[in-house]
Amino acid sequence: MRFISLLALTLLLQACAASSKNEPARDFTRYTPSAGRVLAPEFKADTTCNKGDADCNVCATDVQKQFHDAVLGKLNWSKNSWGFAWDEFYEPDNATPKSVFGSPVKGFLGITVAVKHVQGFVRTNSDFFPYAGSQSHTSTGGIFVVKKTDSGLELVSLHKTADAHPSGVHILGKYLVYADESLVFKDLTSINQVDDIKLRIDGAFGGGLGLVKLKNGKHLVITTGPGGESNMNKKNYFFQLDFQNGLPNSLTKLNEEAVVIPSNWSRKYLLSENSSVISECGTGDIYVVNVSGDTGAKLLRGNGYWRLSKLETINNELTLKAINYYKRSQNSSSCNSRATGTISVSGDQKLEFYCHEHGKNKNESASKYRFQKGTF
Repeated sequence: MRFISLLALTLLLQACAASSKNEPARDFTRYTPSAGRVLAPEFKADTTCNKGDADCNVCATDVQKQFHDAVLGKLNWSKNSWGFAWDEFYEPDNATPKSVFGSPVKGFLGITVAVKHVQGFVRTNSDFFPYAGSQSHTSTGGIFVVKKTDSGLELVSLHKTADAHPSGVHILGKYLVYADESLVFKDLTSINQVDDIKLRIDGAFGGGLGLVKLKNGKHLVITTGPGGESNMNKKNYFFQLDFQNGLPNSLTKLNEEAVVIPSNWSRKYLLSENSSVISECGTGDIYVVNVSGDTGAKLLRGNGYWRLSKLETINNELTLKAINYYKRSQNSSSCNSRATGTISVSGDQKLEFYCHEHGKNKNESASKYRFQKGTF
């Protein structure tokens, strides 16, 4: 019996090692839209944003080239973690990690994987609260915010969500944004990150959401859905977000479209669980990265799938043109791209790739969540 267990573990490790290899190198080919697809001026991004601004994010230089450098394996991936106490009650909802993070498990070759999981994980624009994310569960979902301490990263606040399965998360200036029956803007500068603004949203968001400030002062919201592996039609939804007195005030739906990828791409790149919206310095162009990955047994020995698209306009309607893809191995212990893959932009305008541990078994004593960060 011990021999069989060792053999199974050996085969599993071999499979993990084999899947960790990226696809063969591809030459960088810059995509330029045709005359009929050039982004309309009113949808160009604001490229003057600074890190401390309340309603926008820093732009990235040459997004297409940076993304392709990731494809070529030029990212340096580091492992990180943040801690929590299973039975401690955290503000503002007096919730324990055991009630929000703890999950039933299923086994695979003797290894357990949490059924419910972290749904989104992002780096924020705050020096005090540098990371945040969302957690799905069988009954009560949650939003978590992580603080920086002298001894490392620690959970600072835990928020219950109305839906057991909130969306992934995105950062816009000082706001942590996610969908939970409505579009929620959580002010990270408020005490215990408790101040919320909620706006009704008419569109699917299970495949992720992202926001960007436009040059004209308005904001654009892009969502994708549904998530998951179903054969249901995947769509992108576009909304104009208006602020009033410096606060998010209203959403206006612009249009929607079916998600389309090149015919020679794997269908894996059609799927999405999280998305990141990025503005490009200089051009004001807007890019979206949708991320999914293998699930089930392949969660332990599969890959994450990152799709880069460029925002364009056709006949006065917005559309996303898929232009590049990136496959990287994933695992459940520190880098589950399927549910947690996102991209942020650093202060020096470089892309930062993030993925996070899949989930926690509430019957285990481990009190750290792990994640990986890929930088140039």
